[in-house]
Amino acid sequence: MTQLVWRSPGEEATIRFGVMLGRSLTGPAWIGLCGPLGAGKTRLAAGVARGLGFTGRVRSPSFVLEHRYQGLRPILHLDLYRLEKDDEDLRASWEEEIDAVVLVEWAERVAVPPRGGLSVRLVPDGEAGRLILLNWEAGTSPVGHLRLEALREGTADPEAANPGTGGRSGAGA
Repeated sequence: MTQLVWRSPGEEATIRFGVMLGRSLTGPAWIGLCGPLGAGKTRLAAGVARGLGFTGRVRSPSFVLEHRYQGLRPILHLDLYRLEKDDEDLRASWEEEIDAVVLVEWAERVAVPPRGGLSVRLVPDGEAGRLILLNWEAGTSPVGHLRLEALREGTADPEAANPGTGGRSGAGA
């Protein structure tokens, strides 16, 4: 596994990191969001959608299972919290969206994530902070279309050059 770690001091920084992540995507992607309740999964998803040009409100799809948004490309936002395991119908919906950015909250419930997918784990760190850990298979481009260098350097969003306290990358467990 390859990993990029970013420290976010709070909610707004998590959203800004999501914006950078969204702006760094140049094609379709599957992004699995993991972490405990309140870790910032929906906030990160809102930032990704904003980075992809969606200007509306992003809500947690916990009770409806999925929301669809239109930015520079289609965005499919799923939430598996209410499911014990991934649902075949939901899996079919993201497999059909070949041009979309698919954001899956509670992705730890996905039995087999798609090859080339990006796993984003949010870990509470202090009172308001969190660590954002991005993982992908070694030897694959993260989600195939991610400009990783822009995230490492904080250059995907020149207005918010560094959404947190910096990132580092390297081989992870």
